[in-house]
Amino acid sequence: MTTVTTQNSYMKTSEGMVVPLTSTIVNASMHDLLADVTMTQVYKNTESKNIEAVYTFPLPIDAVLLDVDVRLEDRNLKGCIVEKGKAETQYEEAIVDGNTAIMLQQVETGLYTMNVGNLQAGKTVRISVQYSVLHRWQGDQLRFYLPTTVAPRYGVPEMEMHQVPVADISIENSFSFSLKISGLLKNAIFDSPSHKVVCEESDDHIVIHLNDEMAMMNRDLIINIRNRSKENVSAVYDRDIDGYVSLLSFKPEFGSQEIDSPHAITIVVDCSGSMAGDSISQAKGALQRIIDELRPCDSFNIILFGSSHKTLFRKMAIADPLATGKAKLFVNEMSANMGGTEIGDALHAAYRLQGKNELPQDILLITDGEVWNTDTIVSEAKKSSQRIFSVGVGSSVSESFVQEIARITGGACELVSPNEDMAERIYRHARRMYGKRSKDVVITWPDKNSTQTPVQLNSIFDGDTVHVFSRSQSKPEGNVAIQVLLQNDESWSYSLPLIHMPDINKHQLSTLCRIAADASLGELEQQQATEKALTYQLMSEWTNFLVVDQMPYGEDAQDLPELRQVPHMLAAGWGGAGDAISFSIKERSTSYAQSGSDNNDCFSAPTFLRRSSDTLVQDTPRDFLSEVDKNLKQLGDIQQLTLDDLFDMDVPEDVIDLLQDIIDQGFDEGPVVLCFMELVINKAGGALRFLRRKVTRAIMGLRVDHQLMQQMQITFSGLNKHRWAR
Repeated sequence: MTTVTTQNSYMKTSEGMVVPLTSTIVNASMHDLLADVTMTQVYKNTESKNIEAVYTFPLPIDAVLLDVDVRLEDRNLKGCIVEKGKAETQYEEAIVDGNTAIMLQQVETGLYTMNVGNLQAGKTVRISVQYSVLHRWQGDQLRFYLPTTVAPRYGVPEMEMHQVPVADISIENSFSFSLKISGLLKNAIFDSPSHKVVCEESDDHIVIHLNDEMAMMNRDLIINIRNRSKENVSAVYDRDIDGYVSLLSFKPEFGSQEIDSPHAITIVVDCSGSMAGDSISQAKGALQRIIDELRPCDSFNIILFGSSHKTLFRKMAIADPLATGKAKLFVNEMSANMGGTEIGDALHAAYRLQGKNELPQDILLITDGEVWNTDTIVSEAKKSSQRIFSVGVGSSVSESFVQEIARITGGACELVSPNEDMAERIYRHARRMYGKRSKDVVITWPDKNSTQTPVQLNSIFDGDTVHVFSRSQSKPEGNVAIQVLLQNDESWSYSLPLIHMPDINKHQLSTLCRIAADASLGELEQQQATEKALTYQLMSEWTNFLVVDQMPYGEDAQDLPELRQVPHMLAAGWGGAGDAISFSIKERSTSYAQSGSDNNDCFSAPTFLRRSSDTLVQDTPRDFLSEVDKNLKQLGDIQQLTLDDLFDMDVPEDVIDLLQDIIDQGFDEGPVVLCFMELVINKAGGALRFLRRKVTRAIMGLRVDHQLMQQMQITFSGLNKHRWAR
């Protein structure tokens, strides 16, 4: 059992806001390669008004979220998985109606937002998130990984502002840790490069706990597990909804001999500010060794990047003494002073390099991956036909990016923390480019009509675990056979029987069948994936968890909740902000906060609403909403807004003329302005929750005529986030 506990003791942010997350408790068990984890977050409202606690936090990218339990004070609340759009609508309706609601949503791979809406004064809620992780060996080692913080990232995230994780130097989250391991891993060798730990053995399990009672949540917790057993292949099955599901896990060993053929290798190194300190210094040592071992038959190049990129040679260079000598000087002078993280441009430069001819084309990418909106980068990498071997370095790596870009291109990924002899790990990973790999994999299941996930296996490397699922109508009796054909026409094969794995899970659906269902979602169309996630009650990019506590009349919240965003500690070693080994932090990251006065008792046009002779009208509805969002608390009572106020907000005059035409039809000015605001919010998007809720509640209070809403829709039918309907 793993236990991680964080205690905030009513800490305050640097802006003086109370942090509502008072503790986090993680209990997990790990048997063989499967870890079952329950993470309990405790939120307490110590203020005198109702609040909305919002916490965006990381989980391992392989985590399959299976259940969420909610306990509000002494009552258990039962929620369920709901289609994302419906869940968000129902959550907003609950908040506006004054009810307490909890919604968990996936904002990107490995990143989730917990929303605790209308938590009333003095109330405490405990939310337990249950997930499973199917681990993989990489050689003789696997990692038990628990991310504890999100480092600041470069770029503009495509998520709502309240979802963007923030870091605050004044926060000191701490945790305790204990890990119970049983099964085949009991006799393994354990160590932690991130924390000092102690191991205690018993007859049937081993317990690992921190040397000290508490530790800071400013780095990912890592337990490396090295195998003493030769059990590298397993095959199990269990019942599914309408048949059976099987899991085959195998770790092929092809031998250590490297391929002699020439290679074209481009080394792409992140020199942005976030790599300062430990990451860049250890990367230098690794690159010097990699350059020393380039063969005369190889060609190579080096690209350093930040806000821009620098390429060592105009085209690929033969690895002769002159070129390698110049490369070592180039590497020796590199530092993390190149600004932002324009990783896409650097990779484009690598794809375009001349001189690769027909050689195997590989890229070694060294980065912390701290960048938003990586979908386009990954998509373009797939089109490049070049394998990317990524190395994610640092105390809080963006695991989703570095893993996905390697997987999608047929390369491999290595995650390295500062205390792991980073230089040695980077060097060893680079040598994998010369190693044997598969060109074809054939798996023969007992039932010839079974369906397999994934349908097509990417390149398999020596010593890496591969997990493959199969579904069949009939009971899978007999052997499953594996044949891996290598590029040099050698082969690796194995055959073994499928064994029934009884599930002790309390749910009707077994853990195995739900993990298998989750693995198949990425191969389905959105509608099919949504339906499957709902059937198997899985958190996904298309589904949220939602529970609403319908409050009795008179006990519901009378005011909209105040936003309280839970901040992270700044990741140790981030941007040179302290040495990750020395556990210090010396720098603060920028966090998002609403601006403006708290006084909203009455409306008076603030400076941003006053149109002057040199003021430009808002070019788009999204621009208009962004400006209103920034100055939300200065608006006061929005039921009193008029056309003159919209004019002062720089809404185009011809749009205001259209609104005046609607008023001339007999509708009151106040409801017309409110309906217009709601229409812009719904069609243009991008508005903060608080603005949306204020408008919704104001419309409910005025009992707006349905005919007015219809007329507004007709008049502004062409309105969207880019253009006004006029």
